[in-house]
Amino acid sequence: MTFPVVEATNTSVTDPSSTSHTVNLPAGVAAGDILIVFLQTSSTITGPVVFPAGWTGLYSHAGASSAHSAAGWRKATGGESTVVLTTPDNARSTHNSYRISGAADPETDQAPEAAVNTGANPPNVTPTGGAKDYLWLTFNGAITTGNAAPPTNYTDEVSRRGSGSACESARRELNATSENPGAWGTPGTNPVSSTMAVHPGPNAPVVDSISPNTGPDTGQTIITISGSLFVATPTVTIGGTSALSVVFNSATSLTVVTPAGTIGPQDVVVTNPDAQNDTLAGGFIYTGTPSDGVSLNCPAVVRLSSIVAY
Repeated sequence: MTFPVVEATNTSVTDPSSTSHTVNLPAGVAAGDILIVFLQTSSTITGPVVFPAGWTGLYSHAGASSAHSAAGWRKATGGESTVVLTTPDNARSTHNSYRISGAADPETDQAPEAAVNTGANPPNVTPTGGAKDYLWLTFNGAITTGNAAPPTNYTDEVSRRGSGSACESARRELNATSENPGAWGTPGTNPVSSTMAVHPGPNAPVVDSISPNTGPDTGQTIITISGSLFVATPTVTIGGTSALSVVFNSATSLTVVTPAGTIGPQDVVVTNPDAQNDTLAGGFIYTGTPSDGVSLNCPAVVRLSSIVAY
């Protein structure tokens, strides 16, 4: 897997006080991007921040004595520029927003996960699914016009200060089973902080080698395809013809029965259920049967990129 990528960020402010808070989203929103919004109010509200249809709220959290913080996400359809959040009472607010590519599909796979604390020490988060290439975001909101330093190892701070509130966030790429960012420095009055994990999206499979890599043009040869990032229920074609059977052994191994084919080298294509695929050019070589009067014996075909020199 590879880490989700922050493509762009934006900030905005609602002032004077209102129950409608227009959050500016990053530029260039494309279908499939993950949009994440953080909001910090400058005063107490009597209920949660409400996200509109199509958005999922991750949390809406009151500070120790005043102000309120909230975060939510949306899978973009493309072209979004703003989102309006509502509060039960008039309040001023500041907002940060992110546009992220390469993340897991939050509707069919895994949505971002978050936890929130009262105070400037964001909580530990242990995401579903174990160690992955997570994009970690940490947020700090407070009633202040100051600028808090992000936790150690967190960079690319996004900060917006308004009249009586500050909304700050930063990010880190880390493959881990859990993350505790550590405290924000000089956080201001009545801070609220959070930790968020954005799951990586699936990567295309990689086909490294095939063994045996030759067999008769009548098919029925049992072969093992070795590589990485295979998932359950893949499809395999050899020379454009679907394999007679495909057994998923693991993320690195498939057992396949070849179909009948045309004599000579043929491309082998492995396609995961999400339609991502990889091709090993000339990966399987059909030989003639004895009645053809042709016999070809060829060495194994191995993708050179899979060979590592020591």
